[in-house]
Amino acid sequence: MSDHTNFIDTALVRCFNRGYIHPHLRWLQDCVDFTNNHGFQSHNVAVQHCVMDLDPKAVAMSSMDNCHEAIEEMDPEGVHFNKLNLFITASAESLHKHFARWLSPKLLPAALLSDLPMAKVVASIVLKTDMPTAAALEPEAQCEVGSQTVVFHSDAHRRRINVSNFNGFLWQRIDEAAEHAPADQQAADALLQGLNLRDKDYSNAHGNIRMQMHQKCSALPSQTQIRRQWCKGCQECILNRPI
Repeated sequence: MSDHTNFIDTALVRCFNRGYIHPHLRWLQDCVDFTNNHGFQSHNVAVQHCVMDLDPKAVAMSSMDNCHEAIEEMDPEGVHFNKLNLFITASAESLHKHFARWLSPKLLPAALLSDLPMAKVVASIVLKTDMPTAAALEPEAQCEVGSQTVVFHSDAHRRRINVSNFNGFLWQRIDEAAEHAPADQQAADALLQGLNLRDKDYSNAHGNIRMQMHQKCSALPSQTQIRRQWCKGCQECILNRPI
């Protein structure tokens, strides 16, 4: 490419797409945790929101090598590095604009059906109590030796998740004055008391709580299946091209 500025911009977009956009779109399209249905992951979106909030910082350090190489010795005034910073900032702003709804009192309770350590954190948010202790999150999550960090390896999200960071992320983003519905508070309290909300046995004493959560949340689309169907029929869509 004769215009080096255009080449740098192309490298920036390509590296960011490969390192950040594509992996998260792939997760949104592929994950079938709990529901066994593509595009119905409402219970996992709050956690994925936290993951996507943290990832751009790591991407800027680990997945932008080609972009950095293209910029090297061609940016004495730092203009192109500023573009990278603006790119990441704009992406974060867009993320929070569109995903904020999943942290509202109407949708956050869906995360009570997520992986147990994160579900317990969400339950404490719903009930406005302190984060569960490390002991209460065991054995699924473990406290790292020499620190107070609680981590959990999530098969649904295909990564290790810092549960402590997730708790801080939620408190930073939610409306603390908002009240959750009584049914959601009941489910949150039952979860912290040891009830497995993901169990699909509705015949015991807690069957009504499970059924209500499953009917309400499992049928709620995470708003990706429509885009996925459109992309399948579009031969020129960038998501259909080899990465």
